[in-house]
Amino acid sequence: MSLVRRLAAFVALLPVALAAPAADPNPAQDPDAGSYVARDRRLAQDPFLRPYVEKMKKLTDAPSLEKIRRTPEKDLALLHFGYGMHLRNLWLWGERDPALVQFFRSKGVDHPDGMSMVLIRALWQDLNRE
Repeated sequence: MSLVRRLAAFVALLPVALAAPAADPNPAQDPDAGSYVARDRRLAQDPFLRPYVEKMKKLTDAPSLEKIRRTPEKDLALLHFGYGMHLRNLWLWGERDPALVQFFRSKGVDHPDGMSMVLIRALWQDLNRE
């Protein structure tokens, strides 16, 4: 196929490729359904994590807990490098808590970064009574 024909085919298909996705037929549906966010929300409510949430509350000072509580859910990732690193170093890297790491792996969360975000979300949900 000549370059001109390829270019013409590309230009002809460009409007299709750039078209906006179809509107959600059910706008009340959770926009995060099927994403890691939805998975993390479910995992954060697992009873297995309850003792870890209690440990986090004991190990974290009151002003930091208040900061976490007041953080909007959409901004929890901002805690990844500070508080999340603390949790990863405490329990996750080097499988320092094998039962916790195995729990996450059995749920499809294979990296300590994702594991620490679920723990942060579990704490956040507890502090906000969700």
